[in-house]
Amino acid sequence: MNTKLVFIGGQAGTGKTHVAHALIAQLNGYCLVDKDTCSRLFTERLLEILPHADLPDAHTAKDAASRESAAYLRYVRYVCDVEYASMLEVAFENLHAGLNVLAVAPFARELGDEAWISSLEDRLATLDAQLAIIWIYCEPAARDRYKLEHWGEYLAATDYHPAINRPHFTLATDFEPLPLTPLLAYLQELTP
Repeated sequence: MNTKLVFIGGQAGTGKTHVAHALIAQLNGYCLVDKDTCSRLFTERLLEILPHADLPDAHTAKDAASRESAAYLRYVRYVCDVEYASMLEVAFENLHAGLNVLAVAPFARELGDEAWISSLEDRLATLDAQLAIIWIYCEPAARDRYKLEHWGEYLAATDYHPAINRPHFTLATDFEPLPLTPLLAYLQELTP
């Protein structure tokens, strides 16, 4: 099919969605799949009911915004990985339909996991699709309430430039207007 799955990754508050919206307005044959859009409703509901569950760390989920709490990390993110799995299912459905996909999520842990990337590339190969990676960064900015309230703890545990073992494009979003011209050229070069 010669389609592309383009990851737009970066830490919280770096402008991933902003960049994706700017790109999608200029690209034909692409759809946008955002992890938060794909999973927000069920994740928020899970975080609302977790404090009432008789599970270790469940009490740390104070409300639907507790996305860095121990409960979130244990039951939603690190055990099930349902957010990423759901997003990728939507992305692959679109790839199978012949559309290129801009997939927006942090991807910080995933891009450093060779087994995860290799498995993804194997699945993409069955559709004759290729992976492209755009890493977004800027000076740390807090957009999540929990991260703002625990900013020092969050920064200490965050790698703003993770090891990405694949060719990728890095974009700084510290200024406006966004420098989309080189990014669009990068995506154009990937076209067979």
